[in-house]
Amino acid sequence: MRLHVFLAKAGIASRRKSEQYISEGLVSVNGKRVTGMGVQIDPQKDKVLFNGKPVQIENEIVCIALYKPRGVVTTMQRGKETGPVIQDFLEVPVRVFPVGRLDKDSEGLIILTNDGEIALKLGHPRYEHEKEYRVAVDKTVTDAHLKRLSRPFFIDGYRTRPAQVSKIDDKEFTIVLKEGRKRQIRRMCEMAGLQVVRLMRTRIGSVAIGNMRPGQSKTLSAKTVKDMLHDTNS
Repeated sequence: MRLHVFLAKAGIASRRKSEQYISEGLVSVNGKRVTGMGVQIDPQKDKVLFNGKPVQIENEIVCIALYKPRGVVTTMQRGKETGPVIQDFLEVPVRVFPVGRLDKDSEGLIILTNDGEIALKLGHPRYEHEKEYRVAVDKTVTDAHLKRLSRPFFIDGYRTRPAQVSKIDDKEFTIVLKEGRKRQIRRMCEMAGLQVVRLMRTRIGSVAIGNMRPGQSKTLSAKTVKDMLHDTNS
């Protein structure tokens, strides 16, 4: 994280004013005075002082909505063979982790948080939070396809819950689940005789992707998080 961003998030001043404080020599990192712009720090490791006093970001609950682009892996850890990961699109002052997953070939909405209770309530099937997807397939979707997709499937010995399926056009439909087995929609489509061409998650509970662009993220307000946790659409 850039030093002036860290200072702003810690409530010292605006980003512009924080840059001024840095240029005036009022900020030090790990015992060394910093006056140049663009300095990067690790909020978890580096010791930052402003006017000789420690600066820290309060350990508040953070909840972020991210539009995961297609081809990006849902992980916060980079590996030699991983390729792009969701951490590449985030700049947050605390450690966050994704709630659930989207496979590499899928795109759309992912929620990240630093709070285990929020992650549990959003991710566990027993809380029945809806997850809505837009699906494009390789052939015309018939009424028989829609009927089959709306019924339970057996995946890895588990009987899935009925889904809500609505046709958009000849080769596209939306599907709403209250659970999330590994590659569930792709496997459901294969069992129904369809191949997925594009899969995009557009909504989790009451939070929709709206006009977000791939790679874009936004911090959710406390009210939005509260509404999302209490909205099961049941």
